[in-house]
Amino acid sequence: MDTKTATAPAWQVRESARQKFLEHIKQKIIRGEEDIGMVNFYHAFLYLLIDQLTPLKGGGVGNFIPKISPFIIDFYFVISREITDFQRSEEEGNALFAKLLEWTAGEVTQSFHSALEAQTPQLLEWVYGVADVTEKVPLE
Repeated sequence: MDTKTATAPAWQVRESARQKFLEHIKQKIIRGEEDIGMVNFYHAFLYLLIDQLTPLKGGGVGNFIPKISPFIIDFYFVISREITDFQRSEEEGNALFAKLLEWTAGEVTQSFHSALEAQTPQLLEWVYGVADVTEKVPLE
């Protein structure tokens, strides 16, 4: 019996593995945020990612991050270790951290956009100058 193994270019196989790995990490972060239950979880995680990718002289966590809960720092180190174990080069690890930075920044900014959309009618009138945001107004 002749069995053939499916093949693909090496870059495509590794990219697929990276995407699956990133989804696994994102889900872990989402569950971590739910388990830890801190309001500023994504904000703190964002600071840690920025610190990871832009170390100041001396490098390492704590050079420019605000006071962050030890639970979040411990959780971050678990995620960081998983990335380090997965990466095959420093550049690949940095790219994975950058992808998480991009995703985490999106989570943080979405919270601000959601707050804007959820404003009370009084604030909407103050922000937009009319009670109904769909009302036609002159262009500035």
